[in-house]
Amino acid sequence: MNTIRPALLLAALALAQTSQAQTITPIAGGGSNAAGPALTVALSGVTDLAVAPDGRIYFVSSQRLGIIDALGSVSYVTGTGSASGPGSHPDNLAVRGVAISDSGRVAVSAGPQPRVYGFTPPAGFSPIAGNGSSGYSGDGGAGTEAQLTGPQGLAFDAAGNLYIAESNRVRKLTPAGIISTAATFTLGGFPGQISVSNVAVDAGGTIYTSVPTFPTSLWKSNASGGFDRITEGGILSVCLTGSGVREQSVAGPPRVGPDGLVYIANNTCISRITANGRMTRVAGDTQPGDTPTARPLSDARFTRLNAIDWDSAGNLYASAESNGRIWRLSGLPATVDSPPVANAGPDQTVVQGDDVLLDGRASTDPEQDAIDFSWRFTQRPDASLAALRDAVSATPGFIADAAGTFVVELRASNGGGSSTDTVSIQVQTLAEYANFALGEALRSISQSPDEAWRANGLRIALGNQVEQALIAALAQDWTAAAHKLDLALKRLDGCVSRGQPDGNGQGSDWIVDCGYQADPYFYLWSLRRRIVP
Repeated sequence: MNTIRPALLLAALALAQTSQAQTITPIAGGGSNAAGPALTVALSGVTDLAVAPDGRIYFVSSQRLGIIDALGSVSYVTGTGSASGPGSHPDNLAVRGVAISDSGRVAVSAGPQPRVYGFTPPAGFSPIAGNGSSGYSGDGGAGTEAQLTGPQGLAFDAAGNLYIAESNRVRKLTPAGIISTAATFTLGGFPGQISVSNVAVDAGGTIYTSVPTFPTSLWKSNASGGFDRITEGGILSVCLTGSGVREQSVAGPPRVGPDGLVYIANNTCISRITANGRMTRVAGDTQPGDTPTARPLSDARFTRLNAIDWDSAGNLYASAESNGRIWRLSGLPATVDSPPVANAGPDQTVVQGDDVLLDGRASTDPEQDAIDFSWRFTQRPDASLAALRDAVSATPGFIADAAGTFVVELRASNGGGSSTDTVSIQVQTLAEYANFALGEALRSISQSPDEAWRANGLRIALGNQVEQALIAALAQDWTAAAHKLDLALKRLDGCVSRGQPDGNGQGSDWIVDCGYQADPYFYLWSLRRRIVP
């Protein structure tokens, strides 16, 4: 019953989904009989299905229209399924698609003469669209007087309008029998190459289709009467890779579920597109397989899924062409859209004048949806005029223009909600940092072993240079401090610049072990680079 449900039914379905066991059960196929009890029947080439309000399941198998009745028995209402037979006779219709409205109206697309029929059991067919000749005409008039070209997929909306996928367009047939064009593919560079073979429509009238010409493409109608591609850069699929890769294949037709979301029979799994535009796996796996017996929904396996529909209780029915089966899936997991978890990164200690880089890339979303970032100061030193740059990116920054404490809040948000986290930036004055950095350099020098030095007395000489730099820094004589630092760094720069200590001579390094050069060099250089020459 591929139509839109009213809001009260949606609430009931959501409640039912939370209480039902999550199972998959074969209901037809896997046998060898031509008709009879559904699980004894051999199903070949099942390409479409629809569930009626009374529980009967209509399906298309090898271009025949079949029915599974309330007792679980399969029968066919068209016979040979031969596309070469006399097309006007119901027994020889080459059935392509089936749809059922909420009121129980059954529509069938068929050939070889391009028509759409209404069907009333047990075998009453009557044309409702198409005059039997192939072409494109008749908009605004009676559907039975219009020309169609290869009608295939069908879908009803809640108002009873029937949507017909044919050629490169979707036609709309009102309950009064008036036909029009609802949407058309007009892509430049692809004339005559677009074939619309399936259709779904949501409560707002948006039409969805997957197009065989573009096997990675799902499309929706726009206000201009055309289609926009919605997989490009926006949808994540887990069906073929299991890891949320963009632009993964959309292999089958879409359907709009009772929750208003778009579902896709996507080759080896059933996908659902969340409100945030992410394709998530509802059932199935990344690899093809079969589900010949009832089992937990998490163990469902399919090969070439190609049709899905729901009953009024919220059970999902699916068919797979290669498996030759129809299943009932009960207790589907409800759609979850949790807010992202903000992570503003670790607290930092920097020096006045530093360019501070923030990083929110550790923020996560439980459903792997895209995250929007927004940063703001919640605390700044009184003397600060700092402003955030790129404040809506994952990695903004600012200049620490005053000593003290900055606190920056990150808000991570998307359609699931938002959360916040803060990061604290402690800013030291240059003199405070000089006291720390030069103290650490002196500690490293004093703790290095004698064998790390080129000659006796050089430890004391280097220590004196560092102490003189510290005295100058505490007096904020930055010119003198820079000079002393430059002298000290010349005796420690071989490992950094050349990968080994400088040799004997006037510019030789005093520490001859790169392992012991590293710490004092780092602290001296980290201060020197902050002093304006």
